[in-house]
Amino acid sequence: MQWDDARIFLAIARGGSLSAAAAALDMGVATVSRRLDRLEGSLQLALFSRHQSGYRPTEDGLALLAHAEALESAALAFGAAAHDQERVVGSVRLATAENLATPLIMASLGGLLSRHPGLRLEVVSGVQAVNLHRRDADLAVRMIQPEMGHLTIRRLGSLGFGLYGSPGYVQQRRGGQSLEGDDLRACSRSLRRRVGAQSG
Repeated sequence: MQWDDARIFLAIARGGSLSAAAAALDMGVATVSRRLDRLEGSLQLALFSRHQSGYRPTEDGLALLAHAEALESAALAFGAAAHDQERVVGSVRLATAENLATPLIMASLGGLLSRHPGLRLEVVSGVQAVNLHRRDADLAVRMIQPEMGHLTIRRLGSLGFGLYGSPGYVQQRRGGQSLEGDDLRACSRSLRRRVGAQSG
């Protein structure tokens, strides 16, 4: 048998006719009749006695009515549980640096929280290190890749930095010589270290 045919059986038992069942299920009367014939054929039982006044459950039909209602309840519970699985609820603590929290993350939270009203998000900003294994935070958005711990890491994007200085400032810092080659690379490494320290 096909489990969905139990709905046909219940609708006819409750409505007392094919037309009432068809209206309740938003189906055609011919479809309801065909599905009932298929169900009775698969069970090899007559579930209803046909009368001019309508359809009445036979003794076999009455004996199966409670089981069909149990199937209906199970299907409704299954659907409700699936719906609950789609909901995002609970509290999440996100650790990030101040220079990422204010201009990027906080500005993007409106849409997320409106789609998931059951979600509570706590943003912890600062340069101090957080231990995700100790549950200091649930998620961390950082500008450096962690080198320790069993963590799931995903790259969110790229952030570019530039090293700028006026010609006069550069000459003053280098005693009149321009910065180039290894000197620029050394400055770039120093800048990355500073950004990493500020980003935790």
